[in-house]
Amino acid sequence: MSSNLAVFALTADQRYLLGADVFLRTHYPITTHRYNAHGKVKLVGEDALLQQILNGTECGPGNRLWVLYGSPGSGKSELVKWLETRIGQDDPRRAAITVRISRNELDALSVVNRFLHLLPDRFLSETTAQRWQAARQKSRTLAKIILLFALENLLDSDEIINALFYRLLNALQPYVDYILKVDGNELASVDLIGQETWDAIINETALMVPLDYEQFRHQLTIAFRDHLLEGISLANTMRRISEFFTQNQGIRPILLVDDLVQSLNVFATDILDYLLTLEAGNWDVVIGLTPSAFEDSQRGRTLLQRIAYLDTIDDRVEKLWLSDEMGQDSYILTEQNCHEFAGYYLTEYHSGQITPSRLYPFNREVLVRIYRGLPTGKGKVRYFVRYLHDVLMRVSQGEDILSVLIEFAQTEYVARVDDKRLARVCELYGPLLDGQDITEVTLPIELMRSFDLPQQDVKITIEPLGFHWQRESIIQMVDDEGKKAIRDWLLNKPVNRQLLKGLRQGAARWLRAIQLPNWLFRDHIARPKGILRWQGTYLNTHPPICLEGVDDVEGIVLTREIGLLAFDLYRYATAKGDEAKKINAQLAQEPKLISLQFAAMSYRQKLLERLTEQIGMDVESLALSLYVFLLFIDDTVDYRPPGFTEEFWIEIENGRSHRAAWKYQIDEKILDAIQYFFTDFFRLRENLFDGGRINCLVNDRLPESILTSLNQIDVTQIDKDYHLGRMPLSDVLIIVQKIVRQWQCQDEDQRSFSQNTTAVLQRLLTKNRGGVPLSEVPMETWGELKAISPEIYANLRVSLQD
Repeated sequence: MSSNLAVFALTADQRYLLGADVFLRTHYPITTHRYNAHGKVKLVGEDALLQQILNGTECGPGNRLWVLYGSPGSGKSELVKWLETRIGQDDPRRAAITVRISRNELDALSVVNRFLHLLPDRFLSETTAQRWQAARQKSRTLAKIILLFALENLLDSDEIINALFYRLLNALQPYVDYILKVDGNELASVDLIGQETWDAIINETALMVPLDYEQFRHQLTIAFRDHLLEGISLANTMRRISEFFTQNQGIRPILLVDDLVQSLNVFATDILDYLLTLEAGNWDVVIGLTPSAFEDSQRGRTLLQRIAYLDTIDDRVEKLWLSDEMGQDSYILTEQNCHEFAGYYLTEYHSGQITPSRLYPFNREVLVRIYRGLPTGKGKVRYFVRYLHDVLMRVSQGEDILSVLIEFAQTEYVARVDDKRLARVCELYGPLLDGQDITEVTLPIELMRSFDLPQQDVKITIEPLGFHWQRESIIQMVDDEGKKAIRDWLLNKPVNRQLLKGLRQGAARWLRAIQLPNWLFRDHIARPKGILRWQGTYLNTHPPICLEGVDDVEGIVLTREIGLLAFDLYRYATAKGDEAKKINAQLAQEPKLISLQFAAMSYRQKLLERLTEQIGMDVESLALSLYVFLLFIDDTVDYRPPGFTEEFWIEIENGRSHRAAWKYQIDEKILDAIQYFFTDFFRLRENLFDGGRINCLVNDRLPESILTSLNQIDVTQIDKDYHLGRMPLSDVLIIVQKIVRQWQCQDEDQRSFSQNTTAVLQRLLTKNRGGVPLSEVPMETWGELKAISPEIYANLRVSLQD
């Protein structure tokens, strides 16, 4: 029997290699869902779809498009292969002009050849094949060539071309590598470069780039086409093919694509764009489409929306669903029909051998339990066939079927019987539960006989799984891995910490919604900006949440005392809209979560204490010191908070006259962050500052003394996860310290100036800043300034006056 395991091949093409008859015998009839404008479902069978395609001569001109939506492994390739096989049997004339692109044909060169062979006068030269092979050996060189070609045709400035070339090259090469790749399981890129990548690069550059993504992508595609495909446009080629056959033979060509993204990679969006322009050809097209495959591409999302929402083309674009968008529900394989589906394969597997039943060595009940054990979010058809294959292979190698099945089937009750073999038979092959209150099941004599057990009907007491939680009742069975992990955590059982990610994220999201534990500011401040933040994470959770008994790192501790609220936090992690608001309101009323709030407050206090230790002063003093720096460098700050003496402000005014010239060395966003940092620690109410606290911290010191304290901070000791605005706090302090040291050097240099130079500087630094006539500045002063204080020399300005 082991030789017959080939019928459980995971792909339709592999099964077809056993013979077209074997493929058709093991093919389970597929029914898809079609939704109308009101959301009502119409069932469309595969035979009806085949007839619509074969009746193409009766329709008007223009492309006809059927889109098969489904998650990976949902059966799209199976249906496309069945259509190809039946078209070949029912209409050989049209089969001759049918192009099918399977999901394992990832070579763009062979895809183009498949279309060109339909035209009598077109083919790719041997030189093109050689050039393509050479490109695979030096993909970076190809990336350089097509990138330079695109930029040279779009831009007139060498400066912009050079800047974008070196920035875009490393971003473009991975896309080129994917497209040139012949085999592998990685999903090929939809375009030569994604719009998100382009937008990110443009946002990073200070240059004005006078072009948009679509222009750039178009030129890249032309360059790729010209260099590797003799300038052939697949969309134009398809237009020529349809014109040739409709005009000369009166028949419509057929295109079958297993998966638009993986089968056509770089051509995907252009081909889809062409097909949606319905009047541009006369193709009958069936395309498999995985919605999530386009989610990483903004252009792809736009095309998906165009198919989904453009009602004006619904008359010729049919949207057929094989599963829901997330792959949770299959419309081909369900719990109700999984035994019928398996029967097609098992009948072929037995190949006429005499067996106790058509489903041997399974029954309907165990097949349902195997179906329930399929991984969530995966293609149910593919995994169900794989599970059947793996079970039968291991049994054929001598393993006990009961020991094998327990790894694949999801059982819903435990048999309370001492005989372990009888218990396994009961749990795997016994009746399915119809309700939660069943505590006893009966095993029929036929089932007992199959496993060499006492040949009589046996009643067995059972304990339903998932319906009892210590002393509390759970409403429904726990089906997904995240919920199972939470259940085990609450029961203090060993658990994979990665599976508790949803619980951590839900707790972190709720804390961010009610108290922002990663924002560092003084308590009782009015409307804090939270400009100083802790950006540390744990397992991609921000702020870090640590679960009792699982995590041994620092973070906000979530204890098992929350009980079943853990499931509410888990749902809150991914909830949206009204559902999120409802869960949030429920959680806000739960006393068990008060301990989590206190833990978050304690964690924030620890972050402030740690920062105080790292900078060598309390955080309030740091905020005040940076604010004094801001007063010197930004002469637009006019408001005078209380707590500073009049002498203090006189020193600030005197210092501004020459220190404001350094403002150009620091980003305005940093200056804004410093302003907000000060208000987060000293503004009690709107325009009401804590003057007493400010006066206490200043302690009769002058601004120069406060600036000196900034230079005493060792920035290497500051954790990079402390951010002031968008930058690490340590990076901000490095910039500030550099400027303060320049000021101090300038003050020392001024003490060594000659009398004439000092007199000129004093006149320049007066409040009115009227300047000094050039005729009154001795030539020696210029040289002295340049030699002793180049910063001042560089900032001098000369202006002509009447």
